[in-house]
Amino acid sequence: MLRPVALALSSLAAVVLAAACGSPTPTDDCDNIASVICQKLFQCAETVADQTYGNESACETKLQSQYSCATWACPSGQTYDGSEAEACIDAYDDLSCADITQQPSQCQNLGPACH
Repeated sequence: MLRPVALALSSLAAVVLAAACGSPTPTDDCDNIASVICQKLFQCAETVADQTYGNESACETKLQSQYSCATWACPSGQTYDGSEAEACIDAYDDLSCADITQQPSQCQNLGPACH
């Protein structure tokens, strides 16, 4: 029972920390998306997640690589809009374990939103 609470608190802490330190960068948001997905996987399907990734940190590293988080950036002269990433993070936070196999619609077009 404590594990889901700890996961929720760590996710909230990451969002609060990012907000306290200024606007998150596209890379920060990509990393946060990977983190919230892994938290949800380990919360809802720990055995499968353990077998697939080994641990939550390895899951995050794998997804950050898969999503090419290190390359998320806006072209020169454009500004990053993190609202789409925030919507995706919130959707995964709100996802029930029964729906864990469904990617939230807010996360269908992963990538930095630059304008």
